[in-house]
Amino acid sequence: MIGRLVRFLSQPHTLFLYLSLLFGAIFLVITAPMRAPDERGHLYRIIELSQGKLVGNAKLDLHTMEYMDAWFDARFGKQSHFAYAVRDWWIYDLKKEDRIGPVPYKAAKMYSPAAYLPAIPMVWLYNLTGLPPIGLIYLVRASFLLGAVVLLYHAIRITPFLKWQLCAVALFPSTVFLRSSISADPLTTAYI
Repeated sequence: MIGRLVRFLSQPHTLFLYLSLLFGAIFLVITAPMRAPDERGHLYRIIELSQGKLVGNAKLDLHTMEYMDAWFDARFGKQSHFAYAVRDWWIYDLKKEDRIGPVPYKAAKMYSPAAYLPAIPMVWLYNLTGLPPIGLIYLVRASFLLGAVVLLYHAIRITPFLKWQLCAVALFPSTVFLRSSISADPLTTAYI
């Protein structure tokens, strides 16, 4: 039994898989919404792509946008709408069509849609289920974590040499943290 476990974990790709999922899930849960770099802009870009728009402004219900902005403002010490957002994010009817508006953002538009592929179905799932906005954040984070881990797992498994070095670099705390956030970076680094 112990010999089997040692053999199993002595392979860099399996060690990477388990450690990356473990620490990625920890980062995913303990990092407050909108605390990772540029999460708000990337989330708006994902919403735009989920609506079939490669270029243009996404349409988002204003309550969700207010919630995202309140978390973003709280990140920089502005508490104006924070209590409102935290109190009301799960009781508001997110399907009201009269509260739909354009989302202003700029920075994330330069990234390829391929970097956001795992997150787009999560936005569709969010729209179908009526989850609160925080549910969208954690669904999208989980999709990036799983998508990047699967790609890197296979990259480590099929590479002919330097498997342990690739495993070590892929397990740096900063890369594990970015894999569990809303960004184009997880899949961009995994594709490379």
